[in-house]
Amino acid sequence: MNEKHVLKLPQDLKEQLGVEPGTQVKVHIGADEIKITTQKPVEIRKRRWGVIILTAIMTAIFLGYFLTPCL
Repeated sequence: MNEKHVLKLPQDLKEQLGVEPGTQVKVHIGADEIKITTQKPVEIRKRRWGVIILTAIMTAIFLGYFLTPCL
């Protein structure tokens, strides 16, 4: 059921969806509607650095909590 077709969209719709030539979109056709969705690019490097920083902070908090003598 993964058929690939080429669609020619009106310029207004392209601008509204933020679609450029060659962009892959998914089209879902229902009884009373048509949904056109695009995949949003994800900045993997930004996400990776966020995870690394969060891991370092949580490790420091964990070690600080368990390695400090009880008052």
